[in-house]
Amino acid sequence: MSLSPPPVYHVGTLTYTKSKLAVLFCWLLWGDFCYMLMETVVPSILPLKFRALGASNVAIGVILTTLPMVINTVASPSSSRDGRPTATIPCASSCGA
Repeated sequence: MSLSPPPVYHVGTLTYTKSKLAVLFCWLLWGDFCYMLMETVVPSILPLKFRALGASNVAIGVILTTLPMVINTVASPSSSRDGRPTATIPCASSCGA
């Protein structure tokens, strides 16, 4: 009596067995945990670090609020094909409107 090999799942050029899918799932959970941890810890630690470096309240406020918004405005692509900024309705493309 011989054991049959475990079933192999194919997605495009990737191949997985059940054990490889379990390992992948664990890595994805670990990555999500690290991302969520950094997302919650960094905003509370940065003001303390800037304060330790001697930054003023105004500098801390500009660095943590205004600067990311300016970077987002400049780096975000325009939704218009010709490059002109346009007003968009939130959720219009994903809600099927």
